[in-house]
Amino acid sequence: MIYATCPNCHSDVRLINPTAEKRCICPGCSELLRVVRLNPIELDFEENSPEIELDQPEPNFEDDWNQ
Repeated sequence: MIYATCPNCHSDVRLINPTAEKRCICPGCSELLRVVRLNPIELDFEENSPEIELDQPEPNFEDDWNQ
């Protein structure tokens, strides 16, 4: 097993059979990463990471504080 460091939170990311351009998710910050170098192992942010879209708007709790 090989470990690399997340460029965002500096957590150890475990890689099994790393290959160039392999995708992985950081267990510390859930950032989508990809392998950009094999020797030494280096991770970078995935450029085409999908945007998270919410089906419903976020709730507004401001009215609860006025009561």
